[in-house]
Amino acid sequence: MANGKSKCVVTVADDASRQGRDPFARPGMPGNRWLQFGCDGAFPDKLQAKLDKAVDLAYQLANKKHFTDEFDKLVAATAKGKARSYLDALNAITLNLAEGSSDKTVQQELKEAIEAKKQDSNYQIEGGFTVVATNNVYLREFAVKGWTERQLAGLISHEATHVAGAPGDLFTEVVLAGLDAFGYPRRP
Repeated sequence: MANGKSKCVVTVADDASRQGRDPFARPGMPGNRWLQFGCDGAFPDKLQAKLDKAVDLAYQLANKKHFTDEFDKLVAATAKGKARSYLDALNAITLNLAEGSSDKTVQQELKEAIEAKKQDSNYQIEGGFTVVATNNVYLREFAVKGWTERQLAGLISHEATHVAGAPGDLFTEVVLAGLDAFGYPRRP
């Protein structure tokens, strides 16, 4: 390229799905998973195996009826319109690394979180967030590096609630915290 930078390519997170749709794979199974790794904050290669495992764990929740039933119930109760199912929301997600983003909305979120932490040492910075009305989920670097795969899977499944239609206000966040009991905890 003329500017000397390589072009980032959005990739499907599932190795089997990168080869194309497996006509025999049920939805949510390897070969039929469509969550993507984005280019607005690409993840370092050294973290890819951890992210792959977290995504796999998040997809495994789609086969747990008690989890998907609770997901559907909570999202339907909080959504401001038609809600998506867990698997539809998960398949729609594009994961990005927040600290590498060039998006002004993301940069503002990062700045506000740092300011809040400076003002209140007890303030808890979230491990990730979803940009409103998009499928773009941004994971924070400290979460990707320091949390376990199960905690990252819990974070991804939580952010799927927002992609499915749940707003990000305080009341909704409190309601959605109950989903952790059916899936994976999203905090260390």
